[in-house]
Amino acid sequence: MDTIQDDDGVWLTDKWQIERYATDFFRKLFLVENNFTPFRLANSFPDLDVDEVDSLGKHVTRDEIKLSVIWVASKLLVLTKCMLFSTNLNGKG
Repeated sequence: MDTIQDDDGVWLTDKWQIERYATDFFRKLFLVENNFTPFRLANSFPDLDVDEVDSLGKHVTRDEIKLSVIWVASKLLVLTKCMLFSTNLNGKG
């Protein structure tokens, strides 16, 4: 990743700025104040057939992990910005 836009709309290009921003983003993400709601997954997924179960143990490459982390981070960033925008519209921010 070469650039990322921070919460103020500033584009960060320095590797260390991006790293700090990403670290702070995830740190804040898990420091929600007293609003913990348990997330339950019981019975949320379909049963897997034998081939699907076998594929769970397949080798995962570093590139696959990197792309997955970047994808999740981008989705979380968009979701967080939408939530902040919605909060500001409702006068709560």
